[in-house]
Amino acid sequence: MDTNIPVLIIGADITGMTVATCLASLGVKTCLVTSHTLGRDVLLPSFDGMNGSGFHHDKDLDDEQFFSETTQYSSFLVNQKDTQEMCHKATAVINLCARLGVDFKRTREGAFTGEPVPGSQGSRMMRGTVSLARQLTTVLAEQVRFFSKKGLIQVQERTEFLQAIIDDNKECHGAILQDMKTMQLASVRADAVIMASAGIGSLFGRYSLSTHHDNVHSIMQLARLGAAIANPEFIDFSPLGCLGQDKSYLLPIQPLFQGARLWLHRESGKIDLLEGLINERPIYPHHVAQIMWRKQKQDTKISLDLSACQEELQEHAFLKLGKDIPVQPLMSDWLGGLWVDHDYMTNLRGLFAVGRASFQFKGAAVLPGNMLTLCMYGALESVDHVFHYVKNRKGRQHQVQTLIADVLQSQEKQNLEYGDLTGPENIYQLQS
Repeated sequence: MDTNIPVLIIGADITGMTVATCLASLGVKTCLVTSHTLGRDVLLPSFDGMNGSGFHHDKDLDDEQFFSETTQYSSFLVNQKDTQEMCHKATAVINLCARLGVDFKRTREGAFTGEPVPGSQGSRMMRGTVSLARQLTTVLAEQVRFFSKKGLIQVQERTEFLQAIIDDNKECHGAILQDMKTMQLASVRADAVIMASAGIGSLFGRYSLSTHHDNVHSIMQLARLGAAIANPEFIDFSPLGCLGQDKSYLLPIQPLFQGARLWLHRESGKIDLLEGLINERPIYPHHVAQIMWRKQKQDTKISLDLSACQEELQEHAFLKLGKDIPVQPLMSDWLGGLWVDHDYMTNLRGLFAVGRASFQFKGAAVLPGNMLTLCMYGALESVDHVFHYVKNRKGRQHQVQTLIADVLQSQEKQNLEYGDLTGPENIYQLQS
C-alpha cells in the first residue's frame, strides 16, 4: 500500500468509483478503499431507476417541474439551490451513463423511454434492461480497473477505515486503515480525504437495511474528531419491511403502484389499507407507513398481496417469498450526514463528503428514482473542487509525520484494549 497519496477515497460504491475515475482522468493519483471486493459494494435503492427530463416533448417533464416534484415529495429539503442544479443537469448525467455503456430501456427508434414515477406527473424515470444499479457498478468497476493498470488508481479491498488524521487546526492529513485479512494497521497520508461511504443505520437498531450495507462507524468516528453532522434526527421509513431472524429486508415499493394490496388482518376479516388512495392522489411510501402505524394494533398483522401483479413483477426475485408476505414499516435510510459547503468540503479542511455520506441531497433522494441520479451528480460536481484543492495544497503542506505516528500508535493501543475484553461487551455497541 502506498502510504503517501494525493487523494484517499473511502467507499467504492457508485459515488466513490465515479470520483476516482474522474480524478484519474485528470492525472490525479487516488487510493480507493472498500470493505468488500471491487464491484460488490452495490447501492440498491428502493426504485432502481434514474430520473431526468427533456426526453419527450411534454411540458410536465421540464427541469423546473422536476425540481417542483422533488421538493413536494421530500419530507424536508436543504440546499435547494444545489438540488435545483441537479434537476437541470439530470438528463446530462443519464446521457453520460449511457455513453459509459449502461443499457437503458429504449423505443424501437432508439429513444429513451421513461416510466411513471410515484409523485410525478410524467414518465421521467429511466430504467435499465437489467438492474440499473448493478449495471452502473459493473461499468464503473471496469473504469477503475482500466486506470488501475495505468497506476493512477490504487484499490484496497477488504480494508476498513478506522479514523482520520486531524491536527489541532482541524485539518485532515490522511487516515488510519486496517487490512481485514491480516488485521494489520497502516497510516496513509493524503492531501484530501473523500468520504463516499453511507450512513449510520445501526444507531437505529437492527431493523434497518442500512445496518448491513453501510460502513457504519466511519461517520461517527469523524464526528468524535470534530466533523459536523447535519440533520441527525431525520430518518426515512419504507412500508414494506420483512423481519428475519438475524436481519431485516426491505422490499421494493413498485408493487404498490402496480396493483398490489396491503391487507390488515383482523378477527372480523381482511381490510384493504390502500383502497382508493393509489388512484385518487399521489401516495408516498412514508404516507403508506403512517397509515400502517395508525391502523395496526399489537395483535394484528399486515400482509402484502402480490396476486394482482404477477405478470408485471415476474422478473423480481422477491416473488419467491410468496404471494402473501407479512410486512411492517421499517427504517430505510438515514436522512442526515456530514455537513458540507457548496464545495463538498466538511468543516474539517481537507475532508470532503459526497453521495450518501453528506447531508445536502438526502431530502431530494426521497423521490423514487432520484437516489442514483444524485449520487452520480454529486460525485461529478465534487471532482473539480477536489482537484483544485489538491493542486493548490501542494508545496505548502507542512510536515505531519509525527502526528501520523502518534495517531497510529493510539489506534494500535485501542485495538489491543478491545482484544483484551473478556466480559459481555457488544462490539456493535462499542462502535456506536
